[in-house]
Amino acid sequence: MTIDAKARVEAGDLTLVIPRNRLVWGLSATAGLLLVAHLLTSLNRYVFGLTFFGANDLYVLFDMWDEVSIPSWYSVTLLLLASGVLTIIAAGKRASGDRYARHWVVLALIFLAMSIDDAADVHGHTSYTLHAMFDTGGFLAYAWVIPAAALVALVGIAYLRFLFHLPPATRWRVVVAATVFVFGALIMESFEARYDTLHGVENMPYRLMVGVEETLENAGIILFIATMLSYLSALASEVRLRFPRA
Repeated sequence: MTIDAKARVEAGDLTLVIPRNRLVWGLSATAGLLLVAHLLTSLNRYVFGLTFFGANDLYVLFDMWDEVSIPSWYSVTLLLLASGVLTIIAAGKRASGDRYARHWVVLALIFLAMSIDDAADVHGHTSYTLHAMFDTGGFLAYAWVIPAAALVALVGIAYLRFLFHLPPATRWRVVVAATVFVFGALIMESFEARYDTLHGVENMPYRLMVGVEETLENAGIILFIATMLSYLSALASEVRLRFPRA
């Protein structure tokens, strides 16, 4: 990432140049490093048991299961970034009078809502309530997956025509990204629920499953961001944000 400000600063302009491929690789590398940190700190806690200053703090900081951790913050950041890119596309579509402009706006809001959910653990609180009400167990012990699966199905149906209006390459990359994300967020979460019911969460196998789940979610979001950036670059060679002086 480079900031090309020197040439334009006298004219009152600041240009931020973000190479798309470098950004995507940076996001991917960060996700990979967070997975490694999660696995190493979990291995030390549940297998090796090495004691050194800060060992427990490192585990807490990089535990992907904990909603208050660096990996959780990163997931929220990815969702916000996706929402931001979608907002830019939506603005362009609205300006051009595109028939699917509202779909882009709603999609941006969906990702914003997902980031809020991830940050505030709304799904976790929902899960406790549903579990208490319906006494769910096994693969549905984490009961939030039930309404989440219904919402995924509804959005999928509502966006079918929108999906088919996209260029073929973009369409299939969106499908792959969504599949990877949903597999991590819902399918892996259900297997974790079953394992939790039988063996609990304070063990290495469960932490490994969590690592796979979170990494799949991150991979799906990063692929979606890359796809949307590619789509955006085909629409416009340059995007400018203007903040007029009052």
